[in-house]
Amino acid sequence: MLGFSNPGVSFECKNCTVTGTIDILQGSVSGNSTTPGPADNADEGFSWDSGSFTFAMNGFSAHMELGATIEPSLELVTYNAPMPSIGLPGFKIPGIGAVGPIFTPGIAIGTEIGTQLDFTYGFDLT
Repeated sequence: MLGFSNPGVSFECKNCTVTGTIDILQGSVSGNSTTPGPADNADEGFSWDSGSFTFAMNGFSAHMELGATIEPSLELVTYNAPMPSIGLPGFKIPGIGAVGPIFTPGIAIGTEIGTQLDFTYGFDLT
């Protein structure tokens, strides 16, 4: 069973099958061969610049039945709404400055999952 897991979320292939054959009928690749000098300690290599292939699918079909699980207490979305600052009355000392509190309200909105959610979905390719 193939799968993928992230903290709080996991995906798996519950029932996945592939049948048939895929044959390469023709293809071409262009690129550069690199041959290192005697002082280099490297193997010969090939740099692939472009290429194309023609495939034939014989009796090919695939069935993919996938599953996803979301664990409880996973925070899905949090939005912090910006609010304007409000200056509250203070006092002023002439020639020196003014002192007064500034009130900056904030609103945070969030969603969270309280129970485990399981999804199963799939598709067929023919």
